Amino acid sequence: GTGCSGGVPVCVLVCASPPLLSCHCAAASSASSRLSMQRWPIGLLLDAVATLAGTGGKQLLRHAALTGKHRYYALGLILTAVIDPIFDVAAYTYAAQSIIAAAAGLVVVWNVLLAPYTLGEALTRERKLGSALIFAGTLLVGVSGSHAEVERTPAQYLSLFARPEACAYYASFAAWIAVCAARLCRVGAGKVERGFLVAAAAGSLGGNTFTTKAASELLASGAADPECDGCPFRSPAFYLLAGCTAATAS
Repeated sequence: GTGCSGGVPVCVLVCASPPLLSCHCAAASSASSRLSMQRWPIGLLLDAVATLAGTGGKQLLRHAALTGKHRYYALGLILTAVIDPIFDVAAYTYAAQSIIAAAAGLVVVWNVLLAPYTLGEALTRERKLGSALIFAGTLLVGVSGSHAEVERTPAQYLSLFARPEACAYYASFAAWIAVCAARLCRVGAGKVERGFLVAAAAGSLGGNTFTTKAASELLASGAADPECDGCPFRSPAFYLLAGCTAATAS
């Protein structure tokens, strides 16, 4: 393929066995990768909106539980389970995962800023300092973090996720969730430990965003050229990654 650029020709990797992307698609992916290095601020902004929506949704759920006003449950679920994931997935199409994953810490900042007004919670000096550090860290990651991305085909993603290191991570992650579930069965309602376990399990599930990044990249690639010979929408791998993303969405 003469239309491919880069150190190792993408087409050699893709077209050597049953092709999943044509040379035309690989060249388009390379151009998209170069553009993503210039569009990371958009991704950071989109994720800021996503975390704000998620925070608002969680606070509405908390408000509904405290006041018994069940109408807030629906609005909270819409913000948390619909608006937040939509903006989050969109953010991953503009910036590298190393940047967007760090920006998820903005949830703490939004909570600290809004909770005193929405839930009447006290804003202590420690909370102010913690949120300031998270905000500064997010900005530093956005400015100094890696802005380069590697475009992959569905088959390459599956190969990446099937490495021994990845399988070891899956096993340790499953063990951690099992420990949380076992402890939850023994800890009664209203105890601090139960709240910690629920938050830890939910944060662990929501924090596994590698399938989100993979699914969003394949979605953008397929939408840009649906007629491509190796369109991701024709591969079961895309739907597997999208399903994992939906299962761990906020």
